[in-house]
Amino acid sequence: MLYHVKQWNTNCGRCIINRRASFWLILAAGAVLLALVAAGCSNDQGETGPVVTRPPTAIPPTPTPRSTALPDVPNVPLLGDNQRPIALLFVLPDGNDDSKAVDAKNALRDYFRELDITIDVQFVEDDAVALKAVCNQSEEGYPTAAWVNPFTMIIAQDKCEAVPVLTVNRGSGRALSVGQTADIVSRADVSSISGLRSLAFCRLGADDFTSWVFPSLVMASQGVDPLTDLSAVHDYPNNLSMLRALYDGDCSAAAFPPDELENLLDELADELHDEDENFVPGTLDETIKVLRSAGDASFPTDAERWQGFESGVIPYDGLVFPPERIIPADLRQQIVEGILDFADSRAGQGLLDDILDASGFVEVAPDDYRAFHSLIVQAKWDMTFAE
Repeated sequence: MLYHVKQWNTNCGRCIINRRASFWLILAAGAVLLALVAAGCSNDQGETGPVVTRPPTAIPPTPTPRSTALPDVPNVPLLGDNQRPIALLFVLPDGNDDSKAVDAKNALRDYFRELDITIDVQFVEDDAVALKAVCNQSEEGYPTAAWVNPFTMIIAQDKCEAVPVLTVNRGSGRALSVGQTADIVSRADVSSISGLRSLAFCRLGADDFTSWVFPSLVMASQGVDPLTDLSAVHDYPNNLSMLRALYDGDCSAAAFPPDELENLLDELADELHDEDENFVPGTLDETIKVLRSAGDASFPTDAERWQGFESGVIPYDGLVFPPERIIPADLRQQIVEGILDFADSRAGQGLLDDILDASGFVEVAPDDYRAFHSLIVQAKWDMTFAE
C-alpha cells in the first residue's frame, strides 16, 4: 500500500515539474520578444515612438574625367597649291634647252600661276626618267605628268594605268598628220612580212624612223626579229639609192614615206632609162611591189567621228597623266584646257615651235591607241627598256 502511494506521488511530481518548466520557458521567450519589439520602437534616447526615416547624406556628383582636347589639325594643301605643285616634264634629248625653249617653259609655268595652279615645268633628257616620274612621282615627290614618245606612253598605261590626254599634229594644210607611217616595199617574189626572214633589208640608217624603226616594229609583230632573223641590213645615203638597190636585188625589202614612193619610182625610171634607152618603165611594176601599205595618218577633219589611230600608224609624242587617284580627273582637265588656251596665245607659240616642234594639239583618250597598243604587244617590243 505504501509502495503504490509513493509511486503515484513520484509520477505526479514529475508531471507537475514538467508543466511548470514549460510555462516559464514560454514566459521567458515572450519577454525576450517584447524587449526586442520595444527596442525597435525606441529612439536614440531609449524612448519609444514612431521610427523616423532619415534621408541619406547628399553626395555631390563627381565629374567624369576628360582627356585633354586634341589640337586643331591644319588643312591639307590642295593639289596644285604652292605647297603641293604638280610636275610637268618635257623630254628634250641631249639637253636641248636653248633660250627659246627655256622661255617657252617659263611662260607656261607663269601662265598656270595666273590660273592659281602651281605647275613645276621641267626638261628631262630621256623617256625613262619621265616614265619613272609618271608612275612613281618626281624626285621631289610631286605627282607628275609628262610629254613622252608613244612607246613610253603605252608602257605607262600598262605599268601604272597612266592616261594619255594630248598629242600633236604636224605639217600644214592637207598634209597635216597625227603620226608616222610608211609603205613597206619588197621585190615581187616576197609574199608576206614573215617571208622576210633570212632576206636582206635596205635602210637609211639605224636611227631613221621611217626606213628602220617603223618596219622593224612591223616585222617584229609578224615574228621576224630585225636584229637576228634578217640575213643582212644595208645602209644607203638616200631613198632613191635605196630603191635602186631594191630593184637591183641587193636587198629584198625597204620602207619609204607613203607620199614619196610614187615620185621615187618615177625618178628611178628616168635614171634607168638614161642608162638604157631600151628600158621599159613597166619593168619596175614587175620587179617591185608594195608589201604593206602605209596607214592613214592624216589629221581627222571630223574629230567627233575619229576612231583613233589606224593600224600601221605610229602616233606622235603625247602628254600622259598618272591615274585619277593621283591627279583627279577634273584637275587634269583644267591643266589640259590651260595648255590648249596657252598655245593659242602669243607666248604659247613657243611651246609648239621650240619645245614640241608641232603645228597644233589633238585631244586623245586611251581607246584611241587600241591599234597601236596591239602592235606593240604583238611585237613584244619595249623601246624604253623598262623593267
